[in-house]
Amino acid sequence: MRNRLAVCVPTKDNHENVRLVLDQCISNYQKYGIDIYYYDSSIGTETKEVVCEYSREFSNIFYCSAPKNYCYGEKIDYIFGDLNLKNYDYIWPIKDRAYCNEKMLQRIIDGCDDDCDIVFPVNTSSHEGIFNMVSATEFYGRYAVQATSLESAIYRRQTMLNEYLHGTIYNYDKPLWDFWHYRYLFTRLQEVIKPCIRIIAESDAQLLNVPKRTSYWEKDIFVVWKDYWINVNEALPENYDIYKPFVIKNTASIVQIFGGRDRLIQLHNNGILTSKNLPFILDRWELVSDVPKHVVKQIAEDNYDIFHDPTQLCSVNEVGQILQEIHTLLYRGIGLNDIPIDDIERLVLTEVMNEVKYSKEKKRLMCGSVKDICDYIRNGDMKDAMKYVQMLFMFVQ
Repeated sequence: MRNRLAVCVPTKDNHENVRLVLDQCISNYQKYGIDIYYYDSSIGTETKEVVCEYSREFSNIFYCSAPKNYCYGEKIDYIFGDLNLKNYDYIWPIKDRAYCNEKMLQRIIDGCDDDCDIVFPVNTSSHEGIFNMVSATEFYGRYAVQATSLESAIYRRQTMLNEYLHGTIYNYDKPLWDFWHYRYLFTRLQEVIKPCIRIIAESDAQLLNVPKRTSYWEKDIFVVWKDYWINVNEALPENYDIYKPFVIKNTASIVQIFGGRDRLIQLHNNGILTSKNLPFILDRWELVSDVPKHVVKQIAEDNYDIFHDPTQLCSVNEVGQILQEIHTLLYRGIGLNDIPIDDIERLVLTEVMNEVKYSKEKKRLMCGSVKDICDYIRNGDMKDAMKYVQMLFMFVQ
């Protein structure tokens, strides 16, 4: 007898999250006939005790002891090749702090019932609905950012994992192990003829997370999200080449990674971005971020003043984005003397006049509004300046 879906959770020394997640999802899993496996490499026994506690009430939860020296990628390799899962039609590897609401679970089961090769639940602001994709290349270009999260892909065993052998990871260099699920997903997909990829992006179907503990990998962020990230994408099959530069930079530029000057300042304050490791950081930096190298150098050397850097506005080329940057400057509550107002005014007016989609009348109105905003700032009236920035931002959308 085959079972439909197994949820597989790699975990280590995180029994608090295991309990919080099970409180939220175990009843729904049992309701829909879904089993959940914990692959635990903890030093202590707390996680095993939590799983055993829940197994006394629920028959669909199982504990698996994983080698304590396994890294993240090795545990994914272990799950993909686990022969104990051979009777499941679908395998869903998922972080130990992640789960979904019942509506998402129903949509996932629908995708499994339709024999999709990959079921791909995502949280997006665009709420695109439910649809299928058949091009691995286009899927990569559109959803690679989301695919970095372990829980984003649910694999059909027959087409995606049937020939997978535990230990496959050891055929590849260690720098690829941190993104093992990502590498395997896109490598295997391009081997499947017209794969069926079910995208689930509905507003009421949600992936959820319990609060995150302190990040263990932040100290290695430049190794992982610069070198390893570039390398794993460059190692993907050549059918993805058209999107690789975009995917590499677009993903590494999200706010949690290298998403702007404030994030780099935070990394510097945490002792991670320093002048000592600067040569390594700047190597291939332009592939992962639009923040200029000279700014990164100034931050690393503790010689950067964010309030006197008009290049943070020049790095964007749309009026709406520039207005957002101005609003951020004002929202910080900085003093009048700390705002490069002449640079701001000159830049915004130039961008407005260069924007071909605006009519002459709209350009005239916008330029007048920009001058008014800058005058409010010069006069120290930050409240009205913020209000008119918001109004103008809505006008240009």
